[in-house]
Amino acid sequence: MSERYHRLPSEIIHLNDSYVAFCFDEAVAYIQAQISYDKDGKLKWAKHPHWIDEPKIQSNIALVDIIQKKNNYKGG
Repeated sequence: MSERYHRLPSEIIHLNDSYVAFCFDEAVAYIQAQISYDKDGKLKWAKHPHWIDEPKIQSNIALVDIIQKKNNYKGG
């Protein structure tokens, strides 16, 4: 983004806090690194974003269950 607009993403959205701006710029750089385009110009992700295939979480309990499963939580 900074190459295209000659400004950092945090400057474009006017972030004033230097740490928050740094984190935002890093996040944008990470996302950009995961994106490429195929020969037809369609967006192609290096990693398939998890939010595309996963069902929408309906409650906090469901979210906790998902987190515990992903972390192999056995209870205790």
